[in-house]
Amino acid sequence: HISVADPFCPELQNIILEVTKKQGIQIHEDCTYVCIEGPRFSTKAESRFFRTTGADIIGMTLVPECQLAREAQICYVSISTVTDYDVWAEKPVTAKEVMETLAKNVETTKKILMLMIDQIPEKKSCSCEKALEEAEF
Repeated sequence: HISVADPFCPELQNIILEVTKKQGIQIHEDCTYVCIEGPRFSTKAESRFFRTTGADIIGMTLVPECQLAREAQICYVSISTVTDYDVWAEKPVTAKEVMETLAKNVETTKKILMLMIDQIPEKKSCSCEKALEEAEF
């Protein structure tokens, strides 16, 4: 068993925060991400439940990616862009609306990646490469 209590590399998170703030790109820190199995949209009941738990984002990625990265002792971070409000909104979202918003968000994500790549140090100070030291096999 490997801990994924903190699934993201703090060093990569800090780099993303720095480059987005410098560029004036809106970013939300310390959000709670709920991962559902997809591809699918949430039911109204699920969406209401997730909202009552304090979830900020509902998505279909991060699992198993964050566990696999941790097991491989690889630094991992997610750049999640919001495409819709699930069924928290008055009208449920359509796949077409999601794809249109996603297409707009791709340019911002590319910009963040291009800016952060040069900022990643060759020698990292995080503990990602030591993730297996406290794992139970």
